[in-house]
Amino acid sequence: MTAALMFIALFFLTACNPNRASESENIGKAGCLPLNYEYGVLYFPCNEAKFGNALSQFKKQNPGTEIEAMTGNGAGAYGENVGYFVVIRAR
Repeated sequence: MTAALMFIALFFLTACNPNRASESENIGKAGCLPLNYEYGVLYFPCNEAKFGNALSQFKKQNPGTEIEAMTGNGAGAYGENVGYFVVIRAR
């Protein structure tokens, strides 16, 4: 019985996650504001759908830029990024 309750709880936690990038209602919403470290280095302090939306909005507002490099900030749990560093340059 305990295993069944744990499965149900896990199902609802996964199904009700508002940060799931694959959910259409999460696309296009405001994500997070990037921190500008200057010289084309930005840090987006978010992940999942919030990061996707923030990066999309940044690209929309800065059409003359392209991403040169990107890496996750793995300071969260093992295998989990809590944000992303993005290096941009002018086209």
